[in-house]
Amino acid sequence: MHAQSAKSAHGLAIFLTIPESKLQGFRTISTGSIFNLKAREITLRSDIVPDASMKQLFVFEHDASRTELLIRILYWILIGIVAWVYGIIAFLCLFVQWFHVLILGCRNESLSNIAKGYLEYLVHVMGYMYIMTDKRPDVLPVTVKILEES
Repeated sequence: MHAQSAKSAHGLAIFLTIPESKLQGFRTISTGSIFNLKAREITLRSDIVPDASMKQLFVFEHDASRTELLIRILYWILIGIVAWVYGIIAFLCLFVQWFHVLILGCRNESLSNIAKGYLEYLVHVMGYMYIMTDKRPDVLPVTVKILEES
């Protein structure tokens, strides 16, 4: 588990990065904290080194490559095709999910994960698609996590 703390306008914000395999028995509560349901305890430390793998998206980059601008056209086409197909699949899953909730009164996790993956993919490629960075994303979907500071 890695934690990162930062000073924000609302006080101290703590970000936790926990592998999904370690989350059995844990639940997110409305404050954004994670606690163990069985042991009823929470552990947050302010002296932990920030996780170097976390980065802010959509940061201004002054330098840009003209060559990359031309390569970007091909990437736009490829990413557009993948996003279009993935979007159709996600829409179909949301349509089925609607009936699942209507009939059974609960959500299906697999259907929800497909929709979540589609949204994460869009955010993952958006910086490149909107010419904010020259760092090329993967054309095919990869596992990313999007965290929101509360």
